[in-house]
Amino acid sequence: MRYAIVMVCLTMQALPLLSSSGSAQLVVTEIMYDPASDEPAWEWLEVYNPGAAPIDLAGFFVDRVGDPALGTNPAASIRPVVGVNGTAVLNATVVPAHGVAVLYNGEALGYEPQRFRSAWPSVPAGVPLIGVSGWGGNNLTNNPSPPDVAPDLPGLTFGFWPNESSYRADTANLGTAIDPDRRVVRVSSANFSFAYASGAGWPLNSGNGSSIQHNGVGSTTVGANWGPAAIGADNAFQSTQTHLPGAPVNGADRGSPGRLPAGNRPAPRPSGPSLMISEIMANPASITGSREWEWVEIVNYGTQAIDFATTPLWLDDDDGSALNGANVFFGSIPAGGTAVLFDANAATLAQMQSAWNQSVGLNLIPVIAWPTLANSGDTIGLWTDPIGYAIDKIQGTVSGALMSVTYDNISPWPNDNDADSIYLRDLTYPTNVGAAWARSSGSPYPDAKAYRAAAVFDPLGVIDNSGADVGSPGHYGPAIAPLAGDYNNDGQVDSADYTVWRDGGPLANETASPHVVDQADYEAWRVAYQATAPGYAVPEPSFLPLLAVAGGLAASLRW
Repeated sequence: MRYAIVMVCLTMQALPLLSSSGSAQLVVTEIMYDPASDEPAWEWLEVYNPGAAPIDLAGFFVDRVGDPALGTNPAASIRPVVGVNGTAVLNATVVPAHGVAVLYNGEALGYEPQRFRSAWPSVPAGVPLIGVSGWGGNNLTNNPSPPDVAPDLPGLTFGFWPNESSYRADTANLGTAIDPDRRVVRVSSANFSFAYASGAGWPLNSGNGSSIQHNGVGSTTVGANWGPAAIGADNAFQSTQTHLPGAPVNGADRGSPGRLPAGNRPAPRPSGPSLMISEIMANPASITGSREWEWVEIVNYGTQAIDFATTPLWLDDDDGSALNGANVFFGSIPAGGTAVLFDANAATLAQMQSAWNQSVGLNLIPVIAWPTLANSGDTIGLWTDPIGYAIDKIQGTVSGALMSVTYDNISPWPNDNDADSIYLRDLTYPTNVGAAWARSSGSPYPDAKAYRAAAVFDPLGVIDNSGADVGSPGHYGPAIAPLAGDYNNDGQVDSADYTVWRDGGPLANETASPHVVDQADYEAWRVAYQATAPGYAVPEPSFLPLLAVAGGLAASLRW
């Protein structure tokens, strides 16, 4: 949600209250729509309850206008008890009176409020963290616009419905009886909603980890009243990097590094090192950031050991810029043995050793300047001659390479499955013939020596929150001023407020003469008539009801 238009209203006719003190409304005061951490797991909303009664959101349904309607018998989006891996977990649902709460992605964070607090340690202890289910399908998009089914809405619109029947009332079948297409088309029956859209004076370029905050001045529906969170201002702070223990950092790769296939061996070269590529992991399931755990197995089929400190090697593909120098310049490979060259920027030596621990004595050599191996096919080669390498890079060829492989992922080459290596079935087969290669698993030539990589665990675990987000969840510093004349605290100044004043109160939001019901309070109501609270949207009253109220006032004064 790079720019946001936020409109939140809450009518209380059907809203369950924890006390009987009139009506109240919620106001969205902060939105984390584009976290630097994983989206949508670390998106959240802060809501403020300016009313005198707590508001319980248990049983509410949350959905976006334009989305397909929820199926039959759906579970409510906000529930006091949720199931997590077969265990019942309690979930907060109440927004306290005159307080704030943070709504977060319950399913993504396992309904663990402490997981949220660990990343945002400055959230006050008394602020409820309310887990919402279905957030992944209702995420806060970064470039929102009004839905096609309701283009007149101010932006991408979310509704909060108190029960399934009210939710269904705002859906419609846009298809046919034979081919139904039931969508959410409005928020008329919702208890509150908010909408946001790009542009229209809202904060620009405010994403990339920073939330958007209401500044506490004026309506929450005006873009000028919002701004990006900045560290040290309005209680904003940077999140803390957190980790998840027990989660593997690699995927379920399969290969046979260091394990050569049975069969013949080619005759050694008459001169120069006898090296060849015998296995390629070009598209592993294991990824660190944007780097895949790629590796290439090479075999020394000669009679002499090769020391890369004295015989450096260039491992590269046929495109991209040239290496500044040899990228395999330490380690060795014995006669008849293997070495596995791997991307040192993706995985550490210890991680590779842990992953491929079934290959006893595995000879791993990290490569810093690693050539990214294309998943859909590439040409890679081994060079020992710097001049020949330089000429090939200029010409985009591999003719000067000691040996090369041009692989593909379409027949007759093995099909890629995002986890398996491909291996040369027999070391005497030509390396540029697709039928000479096979995938480590699957037909027709599964590698009998291949195995599934072991799960690798980082000592700290995997990063959960990046520690690069900025916001002030649970800290709505500036209070929204009470709406003068709104004596029943329903977010609008109308004839119902006059009735409360006429009957002697008590008056909510009294601004003229606190604790005294008098003519000054009437004047405050008269001046503010038809006004609405920040974030509250209601139809404008007509002139005739105002005349009726005036008549009632004259009668009451005579009485």
